[in-house]
Amino acid sequence: MACLKYLRMILVSFVLLSVCACATPDKAAVSVYSSASNLAMQNDAKQMLITMLNQYAQGEISLAQQWLEEDMMGRQVIIDNMQQSHVQQKQIELKLSDTTMAQTNDTVMIQITWEKRFLRIPTMQAQLKQGKTQFLLTSKHAIWKLVGMSGDNVFAP
Repeated sequence: MACLKYLRMILVSFVLLSVCACATPDKAAVSVYSSASNLAMQNDAKQMLITMLNQYAQGEISLAQQWLEEDMMGRQVIIDNMQQSHVQQKQIELKLSDTTMAQTNDTVMIQITWEKRFLRIPTMQAQLKQGKTQFLLTSKHAIWKLVGMSGDNVFAP
């Protein structure tokens, strides 16, 4: 049963990605859904994602973990990556840009281009990683949770 749930989410994310690929980043969310309630839901989901990424960057891994769905495939890998990166990287700064959002019912796909700056331990050498990640979020009882992630891993050490 849980497998069918994830297959549905993966299918929804592919559909949303194909819709977003046809639109410019600034117009994607508006061209797909223009109602105020849908935009409010997208903004709530985006705010949750930004909160989780800020908690990760500040080293508050246990707080960032609360936003991951318990049944999420790959959940432990993400948690392990968060913990390893904070052992190997200090002063993490995340810069987010080119945000594209799309929505179906209680599921929102957010695609973000990011830059991650940090000091590598033990040399304390400054490094930069860049990538693009698609986050799939769902809302249960007005609480947004991350249920899927594809693309470049922003949490990788």
